[in-house]
Amino acid sequence: MELLDFENQIYLELFHDDALAVLAKGIGVERLAINLIKTYNDPGNLVFVLGSTPIEEEYIVKKLQESGTTLLPKTITSDVSVKDRRDVYMEGGVLFVSSRILVVDMLVDRVPIDLITGMIVLRAHKILESCQEAFIIRLYRMKNSKGFIKAISSNPAAFTRGFAQVQRIMRNLFVKNLFLWPRFHAVVASSIERAKPEVLEMHVPMTNTMTSIQIALLDLMNVCVKELKHINPSLDTDELTVENAIAKSFDKIVRYQLDPIWHQLNSKTKRLISDLKFLRSILQQLTQQDCVTFYNMLKSIKENVTVGTQMSDWLFLDASDSLFLNAKERVFGPSKKKDAAKAAKKLSFEENAKWKVLCDILTEISDECKEKENQLVIVIVNDDIISRQLKNILNNGAQEYLNNIFCKLFPNLASELKETRKGKKRKLKEDEQTLTQMVHESETSENTSESNNLFLKYRDLNIEFYPINHSTGNHFKFQHICELHHPKYMIFYDGDMELIRRIELHQALNPCEKLKVYFLVYSGSSEEQCFLTSLRREKEAFEFLIKEKAHLVLPEGIDGKTGDHPDLERGSSLANESVNSRKAGGQVRKLEEQKIIVDMREFRSELPSLIHRRGIEIIPVTLEVGDYILTPDICVERKSVSDLIGSLNSGRLYTQAQSMCRLYKRPILLIEFDQHKAFSLQGKYYFNSSASSQNVTSKLILLTTHFPELRILWCPSPYATAEMFELLKLKRDQPDEKTAVLLKSEGNEGELSASKFNTVGYDFISKLPGINSKNMWPILRNSSSLADLINYSEEEFSTMLGNSGAAKTLWRSINEEMLPEALPTTNLKKPKKPWKSAKKS
Repeated sequence: MELLDFENQIYLELFHDDALAVLAKGIGVERLAINLIKTYNDPGNLVFVLGSTPIEEEYIVKKLQESGTTLLPKTITSDVSVKDRRDVYMEGGVLFVSSRILVVDMLVDRVPIDLITGMIVLRAHKILESCQEAFIIRLYRMKNSKGFIKAISSNPAAFTRGFAQVQRIMRNLFVKNLFLWPRFHAVVASSIERAKPEVLEMHVPMTNTMTSIQIALLDLMNVCVKELKHINPSLDTDELTVENAIAKSFDKIVRYQLDPIWHQLNSKTKRLISDLKFLRSILQQLTQQDCVTFYNMLKSIKENVTVGTQMSDWLFLDASDSLFLNAKERVFGPSKKKDAAKAAKKLSFEENAKWKVLCDILTEISDECKEKENQLVIVIVNDDIISRQLKNILNNGAQEYLNNIFCKLFPNLASELKETRKGKKRKLKEDEQTLTQMVHESETSENTSESNNLFLKYRDLNIEFYPINHSTGNHFKFQHICELHHPKYMIFYDGDMELIRRIELHQALNPCEKLKVYFLVYSGSSEEQCFLTSLRREKEAFEFLIKEKAHLVLPEGIDGKTGDHPDLERGSSLANESVNSRKAGGQVRKLEEQKIIVDMREFRSELPSLIHRRGIEIIPVTLEVGDYILTPDICVERKSVSDLIGSLNSGRLYTQAQSMCRLYKRPILLIEFDQHKAFSLQGKYYFNSSASSQNVTSKLILLTTHFPELRILWCPSPYATAEMFELLKLKRDQPDEKTAVLLKSEGNEGELSASKFNTVGYDFISKLPGINSKNMWPILRNSSSLADLINYSEEEFSTMLGNSGAAKTLWRSINEEMLPEALPTTNLKKPKKPWKSAKKS
């Protein structure tokens, strides 16, 4: 694979040092990963690739096949058996393994950690969020101080959030080198600009009504931002600006700042934040949707406002009236107040200005490619909705498309207009038609003929629509199309920074193929501003990282190769624990090795990693009852707030509590909150209209009423949960994994599951004399109801139980009479009173 100068330099830097490389978006992260994998793809090495997606894995393997590589990387999923996984590990090479499988295999020593050559980490900026990858790297570095760690990221903005984000990420990755490669890097710029594509920027002017709508929306957003700052003077609102409010990352900014204090905000602040998000979505729809769909959306908002509900303040502003009036004007045309009733019965659809420009560009391309048929033209759009919209317009024409949408969204009004036109046609004869009607009919016939000729007009072109949001940020399909078909024409109906750079990179790698790119943007629009803001934010992020790197201070052993890295030390020392020097000279007694049995499915959370860091061994098994077994008596079912709401609504939590209370003496329900959100059962991100904190609380009260032995733990974060688990295990016995597996609502001999039996009958039989967890299953299997137990003889019980003593005890407990036999009254004699006998004598 041919490498550009900057790609070769990045590859050499990562090859020689363990480092974190941060690249600009769209300049070939996957090409760098492919070359690193190709270098270490040898049976003598054992290299794991973390953070990859199935699409990336498929793309990398395919590119290695095309380059002639015989030994290809292997992918390990849950379909591979435990025995086969160990064999694959011992065979070596480069392996794609899901994080959950790898962390379990490392904990049970199924992976030879000391033989691992290294780790390649993709999406390194997510190492703090994706707890499994961080856990894997820590387990790897604890037992292997020689292997390499090479991390790659293409999201520089993610390193600017939070305090000391760069240092924290590098500490979790165990690397001490940071390499930065922005788009304005001299080597990157010279490599890409050696062969530039021909770019034609088409600044499309917005219509007057679109401009008026945009001004009204920006005024409304400005009012909301000012009001938000006014009623919350203590809030850090530096990033809450109108410019950021129209950007796609606004939701992340709001969530990052306000989640921890959401329950402390007043209702007006919450409503203002909701209004800002809603107005931003309307602003985005202005340049994306057609006039009919846009008007229908605003009309539904106005109609849904009812008396008694909390109405947004922006609905009563003058800018709001301008917004609704201009949206209506785009559908029905301009109207004066006097003729408002007549204007409502006329249709004058306003076409999006980009539609005509797109048709003109396709016509120009068709004229240039008359000799070559089936010329590929890629039209890059925002999503699948825009893709379907443009296909309909190219096939049927703009006016017919808008008319169909109008009939679909406003069927009553469309039928009324149709009847009005039919009535007018009946009154007027052909020779009595007015000039306006003749012109209208001629325009209709022209639109029909135009729509019929549109498909024929572009039949020589192979038009492919590529939705940006459909690719979930990977864009490997786009890369594959470029490498396979080498298109000569690309039209950016919607702009995207990453795709533009991928086209630049493709042109630089193929200088002989001239690429023509059309870039459509509404001049002076929010769409243009969003694109410019994304460029500016990335540039500012790299400038911040460059300054951070210049002043970066890292400890000497941060790479973990010297063994004195603080994150590699396990255990927790209690602050209030004192050492008595009178007992054995102050020597500390070696404590028993602590261990917790953890369900396999729990490795998607951060808690197992934190438990392991506190010096407690983790035993991963598949549990049917509970998520964590702390002691032989303590079983814990962990629920996040969202899981808790879902389990309470479905009734699953009741079944889980029933099983725990039946099998363990101290069942515990752990409710774990997100550490980045409020420690409260209130908040926009916890509840929707169908769930409320009062509803959840009442259901929890019912649960504790049914199961009084169930205890509830409320923990604000996984760190608090890990500490709580350690305290609950103090001076208690360690759990046994074999017993925990057997106590999964099944018999020891693998009988039918307890969930298949009636709970009342199951509990009754399990408490009868002579019945235990081993011999109860034949009774349950051979009895259709509790009444059958009365009909069994002692010999039948003995056959089923396999124990004559237990059978006799069970039979007597069922068949013995409730009252003892009464003694005969004739044999009863009254005792003589001693004082009478003494008197006679």
